[in-house]
Amino acid sequence: MHRPKLFSSSEKYLFRSLFFIPGHIDKYLEKASEIDADALILDLEDSVPPPLKHKARENIRTKLESGSLSGKQIIIRINELDSGVLLEDLKAILHNDVLGIMPAKIYSKQDMAFFDEVLRQFEHDLGLEVGHFKIIPLIETLLAFENINVIANSCDRLIALAFGGEDYLKELGGAHGVGDHTFDYPRTKIAIAAKAAGLQAIDTPYLDVHDVDGFAAREQKSKDLGFEGCLLIHPKQIELANDCFSPSEKEIIKAKEIFEAVKYSDDNGLSVALLDGVLIGPPMQKNAIKTLKKQDLIDRKYE
Repeated sequence: MHRPKLFSSSEKYLFRSLFFIPGHIDKYLEKASEIDADALILDLEDSVPPPLKHKARENIRTKLESGSLSGKQIIIRINELDSGVLLEDLKAILHNDVLGIMPAKIYSKQDMAFFDEVLRQFEHDLGLEVGHFKIIPLIETLLAFENINVIANSCDRLIALAFGGEDYLKELGGAHGVGDHTFDYPRTKIAIAAKAAGLQAIDTPYLDVHDVDGFAAREQKSKDLGFEGCLLIHPKQIELANDCFSPSEKEIIKAKEIFEAVKYSDDNGLSVALLDGVLIGPPMQKNAIKTLKKQDLIDRKYE
């Protein structure tokens, strides 16, 4: 019987903010090392016009070889499987400093098996250990949502599932509607599938970069659903995302109180742990430890 993981390897990655940088725009890449997002997504797909794909690959390769991004979590969004340029992407950008890839237009576990095997071959050729390159697939096709649970459990390289909301709506033939209500179902489905598989859930970009209040409200809703962070398209969104997906002071205090109450109970041989007269169950303890672990990752980032 499949049992859920209490804690997963994906939790060692801080993914409050994942910022897209088009690979063909030199001035954006030049400033990449100064960007405070938790992860940088160097893009070869949607933001890069087809005639400039080659330039984007060369730019990203040059940037990686310069070593200036070695302290960053680097993810490369590659072109989809049937684009005809996927292997060109991988040959150009797979580098020791790359954390992983973000494949677009995933449909099935067979797609994931393909990426797993191809990355294994590249790791062998580059002298890297198996599993060095991770995968954060974009869940943006209707078929991917139909297959989401098998995709989420398809290989050990996965560390998160990311929601591609605009392509999802386009394929659905739908619209955002008031309050993005058409995203409620896919977001919930991604969060459940990701957490059940021990992965993080990453929200789709918020396109109105000037709507600060709308962005904050939507990401708070996503956090409440279980998302750990979001994809970003503008630098002004980074601080907001980092704030939203960080534990609040109140959450940290409560987590520490739960942790100490459980420790006191264990040290004194008590059968139950109580906090203010309330029984501390395993879910409360698990969430408290996750909160403290996430805050520790944030603290380490700014040491």
